[in-house]
This record gives sequence, structure tokens and C-alpha cells, in this order.
Amino acid sequence: MTHLDLQVHRAVYAAAHNPYPEDTLVRHDNLATRIWCLFLDRPSDMAGHVGEHGPLIEASVAGEPERAARLARGHVEGFEQAIRAAI
Repeated sequence: MTHLDLQVHRAVYAAAHNPYPEDTLVRHDNLATRIWCLFLDRPSDMAGHVGEHGPLIEASVAGEPERAARLARGHVEGFEQAIRAAI
């Protein structure tokens, strides 16, 4: 599941066609993945977290930037809350 999560994140970053935030996001994603691997057995709904990618990608493809931004924010905040709860 971690490999799929990485692939989806990298594809979303590349789709922006802007190497500067892509580079920054890849670095931050590497750190987030390390944290996830440390606590993978603790968060209760990591499959649900990965499942959040679908609607986010759909909003992006549909040209709905406000919805995509809202979903992305929720995705990141949900991951943070899950990890903080696991710690």
C-alpha cells in the first residue's frame, strides 16, 4: 500500500508541471512516508487515507481546483491527526 501511495503522490506532483514545488513536495513526502512506516501498524484507517486519493484526482482532472484544494488539505490534515493519535 505504501508503494501505491508514493506513486499517486508523485503523479499528482508531476501533473502540476512545475519542478519547484514538485521537488519540495517529493522531499516532504519522503519524510511523511518514513513517519508512516514507523507507525503503520498503529493508525486505525490508513486504507481510508489512501482511498482519499480517488476523489482528489477526480477533482483535479475535472478542473475543480477549489474542491481539489479542499480535499488535499483534508488529506494532509487527516494524515497528521492519525499520526499524532498514534504517537
